[in-house]
Amino acid sequence: MSTAIVYSSMLGGTRRAAEYIGSKIGADVINVKDAGDISKYDRIIIGSGVYAGRVPKSIVKLVKGSNHPNVYLFLSCLYNGEKGTAQLKKVSEDLDVKDAVFFNKIKKQIGVEGSELDEYATRLSHN
Repeated sequence: MSTAIVYSSMLGGTRRAAEYIGSKIGADVINVKDAGDISKYDRIIIGSGVYAGRVPKSIVKLVKGSNHPNVYLFLSCLYNGEKGTAQLKKVSEDLDVKDAVFFNKIKKQIGVEGSELDEYATRLSHN
């Protein structure tokens, strides 16, 4: 199964997380600015930060414009707990992505065995 991780990152944490996941699952890692046609991939994983409760327009345009049947989403989020869950719900519903997760303090989880990010990458490697 060919997989692309398409990300948007302002401060580098989401990019580094995308690269980490990509290395664990053997995916192509692509900045959303360079994404182009993603239809050749069997699975698309979208990674983004959340800014004022939203993901960048470039992510929205890519996801909504692709009509890809196999899209996953991970968010780098300032909030955790109920606030993080509420933000994830809003963004995933707006993008119509069913398989979505969020990470708080994502930079601290990169490369840490057993972290939520590591467990997410492991789950993706088995899907």
